Amino acid sequence: MPPNGEHYSSVEALKDAFVEVGGECSTYDEGNAVTLAAESATCGEDTVLSIYSSSSDKDQVVANMKQFSDMIGMNILVGENWIVNNNNVATLQPELGGTLVTREAKK
Repeated sequence: MPPNGEHYSSVEALKDAFVEVGGECSTYDEGNAVTLAAESATCGEDTVLSIYSSSSDKDQVVANMKQFSDMIGMNILVGENWIVNNNNVATLQPELGGTLVTREAKK
């Protein structure tokens, strides 16, 4: 696993690291549905994993998510070229690395 959330070469490598630190991945589907991602996949029903070819693509996805965070909330972990979108990312961050970005939905 890359130290402190550094570069992952594939979304499957990110999935392996996610599971290694305690993330749940009962089903894995590399559907590449995330816009701007080089690769993306889902783990179970509540986790989206994605890796990016450039920092600008990754940063644009984070900015897009922030636009809707007031309505739906946001719990993501952002690394050098990757994002993990899961409600429990705060518990994984110490071992997986990356920067925690969270916002509560406004009611």
